[in-house]
Amino acid sequence: MLEINGAGYGGAPGVRRWERKLTALARQIDDPEALGQVLDLVDHLNRQIGTAVRDLYAEGHSTADLGAALGISRQAVAKRWPRSERER
Repeated sequence: MLEINGAGYGGAPGVRRWERKLTALARQIDDPEALGQVLDLVDHLNRQIGTAVRDLYAEGHSTADLGAALGISRQAVAKRWPRSERER
């Protein structure tokens, strides 16, 4: 399980490695075009996170489960990642 708060990243292989790579990438931003490219990556990552959240909902995880893992309230989870179009 990926541990988002506290001591580390639990069992998610490669997360720390990607964190280091993204930090190095951010340090290379030296012009507006590079900044735009990094923001494109952020958008892509956010879409993938949304897909992961939908998958976790489909597996039966609740907003409370996700909130506890993320260190935010279940209401914040529901607002950012609603379960359905009706909740948007």
